[in-house]
Amino acid sequence: MGMNFAERAFRYLFRKKGKAIILFWVLLITETMILSTVTILRASEVARIELLGKSKAKLLIEREKAKELFTDDEYKKLEKLENVKAVNRVAEVLLYPMNFKIITKSESVDADNQKLRIMAYDSLEDDGPFADGQIHLTKGKYPHKEGEIVVNQFLAEVNQWEIGETVCFKSHSGEQSQASISGIYISGIEEKQGKEPLAVNRIENTIYGKPEFVCHLQETRGYENLIVYVDNPEQLNRTQLEVTRILKNHRVMKADNLFQKMEIPLLQVVRVVKMMLGLSVVSSVLVITLLLSMWMRARKKEIAIYVSLGKTKVDLFMQIILECFSVFGFSTIIALYTGDKMLIVLEKFLDWKSIGAFTSMQIYAQNKDICYLILSGTIILLLSISISLFPILCTKPKKILAEMEG
Repeated sequence: MGMNFAERAFRYLFRKKGKAIILFWVLLITETMILSTVTILRASEVARIELLGKSKAKLLIEREKAKELFTDDEYKKLEKLENVKAVNRVAEVLLYPMNFKIITKSESVDADNQKLRIMAYDSLEDDGPFADGQIHLTKGKYPHKEGEIVVNQFLAEVNQWEIGETVCFKSHSGEQSQASISGIYISGIEEKQGKEPLAVNRIENTIYGKPEFVCHLQETRGYENLIVYVDNPEQLNRTQLEVTRILKNHRVMKADNLFQKMEIPLLQVVRVVKMMLGLSVVSSVLVITLLLSMWMRARKKEIAIYVSLGKTKVDLFMQIILECFSVFGFSTIIALYTGDKMLIVLEKFLDWKSIGAFTSMQIYAQNKDICYLILSGTIILLLSISISLFPILCTKPKKILAEMEG
């Protein structure tokens, strides 16, 4: 009887191998479920953050009246809003060519048959015909400076232009300006336009540049449209209200279809996994507590004898703790392997590939998932041991022995 609690714990496990094996399997199953569900929850949160940045949720702001342009003051007010990441300004101006020829097949003497159109975006990559795939660059790059432009391939061939050459324009008021060619684009339908369109409406005579360059040549400075990008798509409705308050006489429409398309399957995954995690934790507490309670009931006489011989309740409690946590430690090591296998099953069940199409996130257990497993497992086991052992430790040894003899 001179053994300490550690010696008694390991002797008991060796003597009661069957019970230890049953506890091991119960812990292994619950730990596998907890590890796999926690990993997916953590991966889902990481994926959600990545999706927020990729969704490009935005507000499309159109003029209510055709003659009203958006002003610089309105643009600056939108830029200062809390959730606004960027504002893409859309502007245009009709100009006359100075040192080059424009393309036209119309015989009209209308002034518009002698003009070309310059369209401007802060970011051609995000909005407009380039972003929509209607046209694409064949050479060079998008304009990133005020004096850079992108021209059509047919217009470049007619005027024998190359990247870096200077193009000169003249406004209706006679103001002159020049820009450098940074890129050349093509749409593929230039030759299908026929002879009817005037020069100003032909694809070949549409040039793309920056808003600063276009506004400098406008008779009335302003922007055709404003496109507001937000940091957090979940706050898009709130931002829409704020924008509507600033631009009272204009249409403000949401464009977050991509975010909604990505968010719905992710939310479904999170709901299912949270339910699975909750069920795993609750069932773990119930099953382990029930198992240990049956175990402790069979050990009532043993515990009563130890107490009668002078062993403290703390000493006995530490013995039970060591017994259970020895099995827990071994089951945790095995759960790291079985958890990875369970993740493969859950990936298919939850259709993670539908989300993975929008994100680079891969599901595998990380250190924080393992720490969560150990912490949650420790809490569950301590709770179950306390519940199962409490009634026995609170009962006097004489009463327990009397019950056993009766």
